Amino acid sequence: GGGFGGNETLRHLLLLPDGRILAKYQYTSDYMEHSGDYNCNATWEIAEGTYTPEASGGLRLDWSAWAELKVRTAVPFGPGTPESPWERKVLDPAQMRLPSALVP
Repeated sequence: GGGFGGNETLRHLLLLPDGRILAKYQYTSDYMEHSGDYNCNATWEIAEGTYTPEASGGLRLDWSAWAELKVRTAVPFGPGTPESPWERKVLDPAQMRLPSALVP
């Protein structure tokens, strides 16, 4: 028993001059046993939409597309195997189904 591992979260946002927003989110969790057994899971999300500056100084975000990819590997530093192809996520503002994890 015992081992070591960690988690990593990355977020990238691009606000383009034409009013578009592009966002990317990655979450990785890995763990290696002292025996050498290794497990890594990663999730990537991408989204795009538009933004509008508001009088309050904030931005109004209107998302138009959102997708997710999950990858798993048992090989340290390996590229991993996608669990399935990129999956288009359903955007539903009324149910708060939005890519909120993408925006810090």
